[in-house]
Amino acid sequence: MAECAKTLVAYDRRVENEYRYRLARIGQFVHSGYDEEMANVLRFTTPYVAGKVAEEYAFALDRLETYTFLRDDEDGHILHVDGGKKSYVFRDDDWRCDCEFSVSMRLPCRHVIAFRKNASAEGPVIPWASIDERWTSPLRELKKVRQFTYERYSNKDAGREVLATMTQTQRYAEALRVTQRIAFELSDIDETDEFRRSLDFLEQQWRNFRQKTCEVATPREPGEPGKRRSAAHNDSDSIDELKDQEMSSEGDSSEDKEVEEVLAGAPTIRLNPKAR
Repeated sequence: MAECAKTLVAYDRRVENEYRYRLARIGQFVHSGYDEEMANVLRFTTPYVAGKVAEEYAFALDRLETYTFLRDDEDGHILHVDGGKKSYVFRDDDWRCDCEFSVSMRLPCRHVIAFRKNASAEGPVIPWASIDERWTSPLRELKKVRQFTYERYSNKDAGREVLATMTQTQRYAEALRVTQRIAFELSDIDETDEFRRSLDFLEQQWRNFRQKTCEVATPREPGEPGKRRSAAHNDSDSIDELKDQEMSSEGDSSEDKEVEEVLAGAPTIRLNPKAR
């Protein structure tokens, strides 16, 4: 019984330690191929930065014996590195080098790592102080922006076709299409007199429209009777209005004769059934 209790307690303790280990790794990057030096770099940077530093770290360990370091006589913090195609200079107080990698990436380069490894410097071989703040700060200062406003959706116009604003070119093309249909209808009229009357009627309507003296029909709402916007009238009143005047003036013979004369002179428009 005692052996079983010890086994259960040991198993419970092992599970607890594994849970604490996994809990401590939440929010941190890990890499099974990194040693302790690179694991520390990955802990407070990103995998991209750690990958760049790992390349310099591996190259520094391979070329450790080929590098020679000479300290400057005038400034004791300046060291000259030889052993490659070019000579470089870095400082041992901020661990900044003048090589392309250190200047562009603002990360510890192979020369600094090789020197610290060769000199057995205190602390980690990869100097954390030479890692720029932009690679270690996970948070950015948020800018305050003006909050947007929204309009409540209204289904009042739901199902209706929304007419977009047309450009001048679009309006001209649409008007040209309509006038071409009218021209096709006029060209099918065989009688010359009827053609002249129809053409004169269209010209008169064009003059009224140009002078803003014709009626303009307003869109009819569903379930509502037709409405018209009142405008100045001239001699080219519609036949429907003349019929209304005829019905309202049945007792006046003179007005009836005038209406009949106007109706007799009105052009007759025939539609071509073949037209689309």
